Amino acid sequence: MQNNQETLVNTEVINPFVFCPNFPNLKGTENNSIFIGRPGKGTKVHFFEESKFKPELAPKEANLKRIQINGNNIVVMSY
Repeated sequence: MQNNQETLVNTEVINPFVFCPNFPNLKGTENNSIFIGRPGKGTKVHFFEESKFKPELAPKEANLKRIQINGNNIVVMSY
């Protein structure tokens, strides 16, 4: 049987509005995370305000991206 599975998520480009269209209105919430993929094969994505992000607590294998949304500096961490 031929394997015709396609990659659903490109981890190089993360647009938080695709996953959470209400993202700019989430001020004060501490649980901004999402799971993508099959069980056991997924990617976990967290969104942090840059001022609250502590890189020393991030997993060693995490991919970090810094983006700006409506003038807010956001760190996107995926692993």
